[in-house]
Amino acid sequence: MAQKSTIVLIGPAYPFRGGISQTQSQFAQSLSAKGNKVYIWTFTHLYPKILFSGSSQFDFNQPKGDLKVYRIIHSYNFLNWKKVARSLNKIRPDVIVFRYYSPLLAPCYGSILKSLEPGILKIALVDNWIGHEKRIFDSLLNRYFSKHIHKFTTLSENVAEQIANKVNSKPIWFQNHPIASDLPKRVDKNFARNQLGWNINARIVLFYGIIRKYKGLDLLLKAFGEEPLYSDCIELKVVGDCYQNESHYRKILTKYRLQKRVNLNFNYADDQLTQLLFSASDLLVLPYRSSTQSGVISLAYHYSLPLVISNAKGLSQIVNKDGSGFTSNNFPIDLGNTIQRALKSNNINRFKRNILNVKKEYSWDTYAENWLEFINNPL
Repeated sequence: MAQKSTIVLIGPAYPFRGGISQTQSQFAQSLSAKGNKVYIWTFTHLYPKILFSGSSQFDFNQPKGDLKVYRIIHSYNFLNWKKVARSLNKIRPDVIVFRYYSPLLAPCYGSILKSLEPGILKIALVDNWIGHEKRIFDSLLNRYFSKHIHKFTTLSENVAEQIANKVNSKPIWFQNHPIASDLPKRVDKNFARNQLGWNINARIVLFYGIIRKYKGLDLLLKAFGEEPLYSDCIELKVVGDCYQNESHYRKILTKYRLQKRVNLNFNYADDQLTQLLFSASDLLVLPYRSSTQSGVISLAYHYSLPLVISNAKGLSQIVNKDGSGFTSNNFPIDLGNTIQRALKSNNINRFKRNILNVKKEYSWDTYAENWLEFINNPL
């Protein structure tokens, strides 16, 4: 295969909402900048309404760059899948990349894969291999998807290990999740707090992102409701689309009488709100019960925001390696003690310096360059 290739990226992209959609655009831009001809193919329909518990699947803010997104694939209409494969065979790209983050995509992707012509290199870019909400058929669906994949690429060592444990006959490569280069820049903390209506003098902790059970928001709320944080004046801001019953979290606030110190905003944050949130906060806390990697960490790095993160494999490795924050288990008292310790000025300043020192390692340009080197190596 020639070094400069025609590449089709298949997966969520504009106008679909979320980090995977945004990074798909970043990845495409980086591959295109290296002389490749890149197409982004995304979905006409991604989730049936019955399976989607968020407020909306869409964000109609156009991504930066001049790459066109083609809405072609219906993820749950099998009559569409062979048509997609025929269209791909007609343009005959050198490489097709399937962005894989849920076994629920396996029937669609697997059907397309098995209908592609043999000369096309078929690559998986895997965000998650083992689902956060496990289903009985996940392993079977993963096997079906992997059958026609030539090489696996990932965004974390943890995911690469998970794939290797199940698919031991195919090349696997990982590099940690890059930082987006097209995000708004950090603004002055006081300016951001004024815009948000936050207390200028408070120490403020941020929980950010889609809210699902595995992300452990309930554990963080309980940490604020118990010592040592209960007697402290630290504030918590929660911002993210809630994929569960919101009343579950509001009941915890009521139980621990946290309404004055904890604010729950169960709405999606666009780039402009995200800029203000990360600029205004002192610390990002991710108390996940389980994880593989998190795009929220790359946001924290972009805005030089220190972290307290659970010691779930896939998260703690990065923070420990870079010295960008502290890790903790999820017992409320331990989480509270770790948050208090992290917020000391000497620790906050040290974490910020460490983040600044490692930022260059996490560019999409570097990721794309190393990714291309891997896929261009002979099978």
